[in-house]
Amino acid sequence: MSMGSGSLCFKGCSVSVRPEQELGSHCRQISRRSQGPEGVRFGNHRISSLLFADDVVLMASSGQDLQHVLERFAAECEAAGMRISTSKSEAMVLDRKRVACPLRVGGEVLPQVEEFKYLGVLFTSEGKIEREIDRRIGAASAVRRGRCTGPSW
Repeated sequence: MSMGSGSLCFKGCSVSVRPEQELGSHCRQISRRSQGPEGVRFGNHRISSLLFADDVVLMASSGQDLQHVLERFAAECEAAGMRISTSKSEAMVLDRKRVACPLRVGGEVLPQVEEFKYLGVLFTSEGKIEREIDRRIGAASAVRRGRCTGPSW
């Protein structure tokens, strides 16, 4: 399934003074507390965030909705003694044409990108998977070449 045209993503990293083992559970709690009606439809489901440890992807169907989600998420982070690392955060619009979407965190405008990796998977602004497939085939071919060119016994 692909996200609909005009979907928006924020990829960010929350940083904290808390021990690392607590970050994942805090991010899940923060995400639950900051959820609103926003999100992106995938079939019969509405997805508003992807979480892994301290990596977060927030999703909404409009720039205004995503800015609201981001503000709530930032406020919940702050209340938990955490902050969004703007140097590790970026925004992406999933659409066939380029669309500007200036997102702000604490007065800083986040860079808008055409692609980003999340958990090793390449997401592109056009929503196409061909580049990810090509990347994986290339990686598998390199491994195979390495095995074939090793020492022969």
